[in-house]
Amino acid sequence: MTTRLHDRNEPLSVALVHFVAELTNRTVSSLSPLRESIDPDALERLFEPTATAPRAGTIEFRYAGRVVTVAGATDFTITVEEIDSASENGPASSR
Repeated sequence: MTTRLHDRNEPLSVALVHFVAELTNRTVSSLSPLRESIDPDALERLFEPTATAPRAGTIEFRYAGRVVTVAGATDFTITVEEIDSASENGPASSR
């Protein structure tokens, strides 16, 4: 499992794809489109601050043969771990 703090210099979805590419020693263009796992715009909106406060939460989904977890409130972490070969692919879930 590897975790990175998202620095907000780029959209969360872009940072996530670059992080997975780095961890898997692949190019971004060789990965499947993120939208095949989760709607990138919805991911961005999920963690956009409201007019009065940041949004807090956690979402976990499968992408490029990995389990990806995004969690946080003001600061966000992106955690990527390999999927156990015996585990099943499932839909995205949020907590």
